[in-house]
Amino acid sequence: MKTEETIALQTLQYKSTKQMSVLIFFFGGMLIHPLGILIAKLMNRSGKHKAENPLAKLALESTLLLFIGLFIAYLMLPTKPAWFFPIMLMIIGGRYVLFQTIYGMRLYWVLGLLLILAGLVCLILNQSFHYGAVIGGGLELIFAMLILKGERKV
Repeated sequence: MKTEETIALQTLQYKSTKQMSVLIFFFGGMLIHPLGILIAKLMNRSGKHKAENPLAKLALESTLLLFIGLFIAYLMLPTKPAWFFPIMLMIIGGRYVLFQTIYGMRLYWVLGLLLILAGLVCLILNQSFHYGAVIGGGLELIFAMLILKGERKV
């Protein structure tokens, strides 16, 4: 039989793990753009959008949507922690759909729609906290490899 102290410690560890996951997600997310630029430069690419692209500013401006989604997901964390990653999957997916319009790569539509669908499925099926993170991270890695593979052909 578990003592009250053991239960309290397990609850604290559980909450700490979720908070740490969110912090890693937040700070890791801030590294995506600089690492993307670095990888582009290592592939002898500029890492910049085409200067004549009239929608280029939309990429930066759409970051605001990301922060709004993060704020909403963070507010849900104390009461519905399992909703954090599904909300973020849907917000990030929506941003990828915008990227298709900005950069003209149809693969972004596919990734965006899959992320949105994954978020919805996690919510509907009431999945555990970590499922959305694992699914979203897996999808992002798969599509990163597909995009890199496509870039090598160009």
